[in-house]
Amino acid sequence: MMRRTACLHALGFAVTTLASAAHAAPHAFVSVSGGTPASRAVRVIDLETMTITTTIGNVGDEPGRMVANADRSQIWLSSWRDTAQGFNEGQVHRIDTRTRQVVDSQVVGIRQNRTIALSPDESRVYTWKTESVDGVSSLGVAVLDATTLAEIVVVPITGSGCLQNASDIAVAPDGRIVAGGCPDGLRIVDPVTFTVTTGAVTPLPGTPIFGFSPDGGEVYVAATTPTVANGGTGIRAIDLETGTGTDFYWEVPFGSPTYPNGSTAARMIVVQRPDDPPGDPTVFFSYGSAFGNTPVAWARSSDLAGGIDPRQRRLIGRAAVGPSSSLGAEIDGNVGLGARLGGMIRLRFDPADPDLALAEDGSAVALEGVGTLTDIIVVAEPPDALFADGFD
Repeated sequence: MMRRTACLHALGFAVTTLASAAHAAPHAFVSVSGGTPASRAVRVIDLETMTITTTIGNVGDEPGRMVANADRSQIWLSSWRDTAQGFNEGQVHRIDTRTRQVVDSQVVGIRQNRTIALSPDESRVYTWKTESVDGVSSLGVAVLDATTLAEIVVVPITGSGCLQNASDIAVAPDGRIVAGGCPDGLRIVDPVTFTVTTGAVTPLPGTPIFGFSPDGGEVYVAATTPTVANGGTGIRAIDLETGTGTDFYWEVPFGSPTYPNGSTAARMIVVQRPDDPPGDPTVFFSYGSAFGNTPVAWARSSDLAGGIDPRQRRLIGRAAVGPSSSLGAEIDGNVGLGARLGGMIRLRFDPADPDLALAEDGSAVALEGVGTLTDIIVVAEPPDALFADGFD
């Protein structure tokens, strides 16, 4: 297996020191798509002034998911380009966060990849690759060199419905590649031999993969079956070895003002807030727009850990931050950024109020002409000690 580094990509946080970033102004890198061609870019937002400082273009027609390395000096972005003639192009771009420039780009297949992941040793990038030969399409996990973006190998992913439902790719702490979308089960790829095995069946094909349990033994996906997930809003923890699934869900009564009716979880971030016990960070699950409710759930990492009474595994909190399908946060857990209809809102992770955990502070920035906010990565200045969004 690939070696583990100080950055636990699978949990979404880095074990670093804040000394060099004590007086730094954090910036958020936000990938946006839809709207006008000019708005399909990565926006860089100063989180102190809440202003857009840079727009990074030439990143395709649908900038999507992003992943960063441990010191947040590099970001890898998945995208897509409509060529107008012939096949379209899936794309991967590497962005230098210091220079705010695209430094490498690579065509990967013929359609939008919509996912990207980084190996624990930061040497490889993983994304989907769709190909067509003599009218027959095939799907695989493309393994790219993280520096040059050169293709190393494509691991075929086969099975009925895999091509149509391909969703997320995530990397476990031990380096195993977990790919979602196949109706008959997750695909688990050995990072050394590239052998593919079939894991547990997820609640629905295409269900998002959020991240992993603290010990890396379980993968979290959306639990979209209403009878077991309190209206379809829960999370399923799947044991990577046995395939056993455990559902946990909101401790909020159905029909209450803060219950996320009509929505499933979209993203997960892990934040070590100032007052959190060492090694027991807070886990946030963000939801898409749900009838005007305020769908962000949270729990302590220890509350979600495997090996305890399944009935104790639950999402215990909610946060009044508006519909937020994407969230990002600093490594110190003090400030973050969340998607807001028509723009972004600055967030405060409030350890003083255990019933709140997360709140808007009133500072917002509009993103005019933007269709979809897809991902957020927060970077320090200099970017050597800061937490990113997400779960890769």
